Amino acid sequence: MVNIESVSIRGFKPHESTELPAKNINILTGKNNVGKTSVLEAINLAFQPTNIRKYEENTDTLVNVNSSDAQISCKVSGSAGQPDLSDYTNLSKEYSVTIRNPSNQETLKIFQELIHRAVMNISFEYPNETIDAENIRPYKNILSNTAQKKISQEESKENLTQYYESIVILERDDKTIPFIYLSDQYTELIDDIASATVSQIEAHEDVSEDEMNELSWLINRQMGSLVIGRYGKSNFLGNLNDHNGAKLISSLDITNKNIESVENYSVVLSEIEDDLRDYNIIQDLYDFSLDNLVFETDTGRYQLPYESMGDGFKAITGLLWELEITDRENQILLLEEPENHMHPGYIQKLVEFIIKIAQEEDIQFFITTHNIDLIDEFLDPARSEAEKYLSESLQVIQMGKYTSQVMDLEKARTQFEELHLDLRGE
Repeated sequence: MVNIESVSIRGFKPHESTELPAKNINILTGKNNVGKTSVLEAINLAFQPTNIRKYEENTDTLVNVNSSDAQISCKVSGSAGQPDLSDYTNLSKEYSVTIRNPSNQETLKIFQELIHRAVMNISFEYPNETIDAENIRPYKNILSNTAQKKISQEESKENLTQYYESIVILERDDKTIPFIYLSDQYTELIDDIASATVSQIEAHEDVSEDEMNELSWLINRQMGSLVIGRYGKSNFLGNLNDHNGAKLISSLDITNKNIESVENYSVVLSEIEDDLRDYNIIQDLYDFSLDNLVFETDTGRYQLPYESMGDGFKAITGLLWELEITDRENQILLLEEPENHMHPGYIQKLVEFIIKIAQEEDIQFFITTHNIDLIDEFLDPARSEAEKYLSESLQVIQMGKYTSQVMDLEKARTQFEELHLDLRGE
């Protein structure tokens, strides 16, 4: 079981220097624009730096304007997946990543390397009938020279930046891996390279028009895959190692998720049904689906549409979905304002469920909130059965523009009014 002990963030988005301890339930609160969500994003990138893809053309804005780079580190114990030395000792380890913007010279080299790899990866193993694979292999050299010449020309005219939206360099585990997000104009560059390559070959080789058309198509198709492949315009020049364990969840609304893309999604829904019963989330449940819920009482069965259920129930269902589709025993959940648009009565149910699975399944939570009702539910002294656990395992982090205050359960209760005023902007 992996568990975060502390988080260090330097130069990432609004965080010039932030150091936070961690417990099992961590509530991050404070005014807007103080960096609450950025803490969740930083943790997510420390575990899975390939998730930088989601920032697309904005990756070069991740580094704080007052910093030369962004350094994110999570000190962790245990591991997600196969056990290692730290699982059998008291040693901790760090999951970390550094993000920086490249110099102009590095940018040119990165773009040249991207094009070089695209050229070298063009496959002639399965050409159409018109073209002979053996005859066109030497064309790679012409294509490579033409491409590099075109890039040098564009760079000299200071036009290179139009072909990408952002470039950053990630450093992790002694690896330095560039990430580039291409622009729509990249396809125009490939068109120009393909046309220039065909013209060069036509000038020196006796080839048919059909062969040249097919070669142009091949170059456009395979080099164009850098913007239409699995990850669209996102490209890493190398491989980064991700660590499982931390999952950033911006919405718990399961109806907005493409559940059918998940393998055995029907099985996952049946496991959610079991959890709803095991955790006694809802009484008299007979059958569960995202269309209808069937209930059974002494007087018979009846059904209710899923959409008619309360927001609290839907949030719990979404939380169970996130738990079930990954390794449930190795989970750190990063929840962004899970109480949004939720009635206070439903917030109570959600908080009770979070405390229950955190305590019983040792799942770690980092939760951002603007909602004083959510905080109040976690601090409620009437929840006596969980008092000992919460006194040891919960903390509230009141984030400010320059400093953050970390409070345990008792201190957070005494500072409740101050927390309320802070959220109101007073």
